[in-house]
Amino acid sequence: MEMFTALKASMGSWQYYIIKMSLSAIKKNVEFAADVYDDHTLSEAIQRQLHAGHRNGICDYLVNSEDRFFNSIVIAAFDGDPKWYPVTMEDQPQFQMLAEDEDMQNTFGIIQFNGKQKYYALDGQHRLSAIKAVLDSTGEYDPPKNLGDETLSVIMVVPDGAETNEEFMIRYRRLFGHLNRYAKPTSHFDNIVMDEDDAIAITTRRLITENDFFKWSGKEMDSARVHMFKGKNVSASQGFFCTLENLYKYNQLLLTTPLRVNDGWGENGATLENYIKIRPSSEELDALSEELNTYWNSLVKTLPDLNNPAQDMRNHSADPDDEEDPTTDSALFWPICQEVMIDVARHLINSSLDEKELKKPTANKVSSALVPLSELCWDLHLPPWRHMALKNDPQDLNKWSMRSEERKPVMNLIRDILLWQLGLNPKNKDQVQECRENWESYLVVRPND
Repeated sequence: MEMFTALKASMGSWQYYIIKMSLSAIKKNVEFAADVYDDHTLSEAIQRQLHAGHRNGICDYLVNSEDRFFNSIVIAAFDGDPKWYPVTMEDQPQFQMLAEDEDMQNTFGIIQFNGKQKYYALDGQHRLSAIKAVLDSTGEYDPPKNLGDETLSVIMVVPDGAETNEEFMIRYRRLFGHLNRYAKPTSHFDNIVMDEDDAIAITTRRLITENDFFKWSGKEMDSARVHMFKGKNVSASQGFFCTLENLYKYNQLLLTTPLRVNDGWGENGATLENYIKIRPSSEELDALSEELNTYWNSLVKTLPDLNNPAQDMRNHSADPDDEEDPTTDSALFWPICQEVMIDVARHLINSSLDEKELKKPTANKVSSALVPLSELCWDLHLPPWRHMALKNDPQDLNKWSMRSEERKPVMNLIRDILLWQLGLNPKNKDQVQECRENWESYLVVRPND
């Protein structure tokens, strides 16, 4: 016999119960949704949705995070002859004032099973898999002391007293589909704004708050430099340097040093995927923020055009020969080109600093390494950008726009050309010819000269 204190609730056709279960009880008693399907093919299909990488990340979270917390998992209870015993307000003298409140009636109580029940997870399969893996005494994880005694909120659905197991099975499968079909993860933008574990998100927010180039005297969400809304694009007329999501990407590129690529991130040498799931120590976050500030301060010092009003630097119709026109069309202010700029900057730093300097880069070393950036051409109306990243309309050669088709290979080729110009990607005669042929093959409209 097994009993749980519970809250009884309902939604649609479902009566369900909110209970708590220890993690050790969940490990022992709750099975996967796939296990309830008799159809072998369908069972395997559901089981394949359990991604090992996702599960392993949750395992690391359970083991390493003192602030660990899961939202409720949803389980279905089959068999066990469930019985509900409500605790009424009249039974408790101190709650007499609530006795006439209909919302309080038949809400608190005990749900009892005869011991023959089986539990299956409808939602929370990866969390269940992680709990089982971490608490496996023969497994690879060393769980925190008493982790098995910690409790989790569980939403339990049971058959209606009037329906057969077969009827409940149909509703169960439908509910499983609904929970997984309509579940919507938080957006990448929301994660950057709110995540307190992701070191890249945390240092990105700090950068906007503290760095002279990015900080804003008003509210951070009203930043004049960073577009604080979902999406990755900025229009020519907007005064933003970049979007929040792109800034996150640029920061990740800047912080991806050869040492982190080879040895992993943080003290434990984690993969980036796992590193951003567990909040680093305050000292490590401070060091990452200092490193990121060093990179951006050096970039702005090397490329002073970054300080110009963004809307003046995104004019496809700008005439470089018109001395009275203050506008220009700079690759430094368009998202697809900014990523190339950041990537090239990272290569310059990698090639100039030794291993010790890469561990703790100084402003002088990084600034010196980035000097060659100022020698590259960033005018979109000149090679290697013109007719590549920037294209004109075949019907109107004076009308220009940023390229959308074949964007990735084109931008990779431009990056390759810039690295070659800097001597970071040496090419022999044949490779130079191959590069030229690739460049010509991507030209949208070939120059007349």
